[in-house]
Amino acid sequence: MEHTENVYRDATLHAVQLFTRPGFAIHSAKSVFHPTQLFLGFQLISTSMTERLTKNEANNVVDMCLNDRHGQGFTIREVASMIGTLITTVPRMEFGLLYYRNLEHDKDVFGNYEEKMSLSRESYEELEWWVSAITTTVRKIDHGCPTVTDASQIGLDATTLGNKIQGLWLEQESGYHINILELRAVELGLISLLHSITGCHR
Repeated sequence: MEHTENVYRDATLHAVQLFTRPGFAIHSAKSVFHPTQLFLGFQLISTSMTERLTKNEANNVVDMCLNDRHGQGFTIREVASMIGTLITTVPRMEFGLLYYRNLEHDKDVFGNYEEKMSLSRESYEELEWWVSAITTTVRKIDHGCPTVTDASQIGLDATTLGNKIQGLWLEQESGYHINILELRAVELGLISLLHSITGCHR
C-alpha cells in the first residue's frame, strides 16, 4: 500500500510540474494531491463501489433531527430547512426519498414561517428513521449499463446493453489528437445510447 501511495504521489507531482513549467498556476486549495475517498461532504469507497455521508455530515443531520429533544417544537422555517438538508443527503441514502413526505405535509398545513408547529406521529417516525439509519446506510453505485467506446483517426464506435453506434469523423475532427477523439467517442456514445438512463454509474 505504501508503495502504491508513493507511485501516486510521484505521478501527481509530475503532473503538477507539467502544468507549472509552462506557466500555468495550480490552485492548491481546490486540488487534491493525496489519494482520498472524501468528496464534497460524502465518502466514495471505490473498493466496494459505495458512497456514504462523512461522519461529520451524518452527525450534523442527527443533531438537526434531535433538535426537538426538549419538546419545544420546531418553527416552520426550521422544518423547511430540515427537509432541504435531508433531500440533499438522498444521493447517499438508499431509501431517503421515502422518509420526508410526512414532514413536507405537516409543514404545508401552517402559514407563518416563524411560528412553532407541531409534527405528526408519522413525521417523528421519519426523523427517528434518519437518526438510526444515517450513520450506517450506504448507497451502492450501479454498474448496470457499462459502455465500451473506441476511437481512431478515422472514426468511432460505442457499445452498451447490446446496442452499438459507429461513425466516421468529419475531416476537421480527424486531425484532432487521439485523446480528444477518445473523449469525443465517450460523449457521443453516452448521448446516443444512454440518453434515457438515469441513476447508473457510467
